[in-house]
Amino acid sequence: MKASVKSDYACRAVEALALHHPDTRPMRIEEIARKEAIRRTISCKILIELKSKGLIQSRRGKAGGYMLAKTPKEITVGDVLRAIQGDILEMPLLAEARCPEEIKRACAHQGGR
Repeated sequence: MKASVKSDYACRAVEALALHHPDTRPMRIEEIARKEAIRRTISCKILIELKSKGLIQSRRGKAGGYMLAKTPKEITVGDVLRAIQGDILEMPLLAEARCPEEIKRACAHQGGR
């Protein structure tokens, strides 16, 4: 799988926040953008998406900025990719139409995946 540029930037932004952890001072957008060589406008959009998915949180005000919503160990690259790109792999029609019965049963046992 080849990740999009937006996904790459999101991973880099989360990495910057993870390296900043456990500092409780939020990182400003400008700081994240500068450290990761991402344009500020793109950083802004990506951080808003990551926040809406619960991976990061923000604090308003003069001392505001962004921080991880969880510890770095609790966030995976997959979490970041799903937050930006949506589900990474979807095969419901293929699974239903072409899988042998034993695979269908195993998939159903695993919650449909």
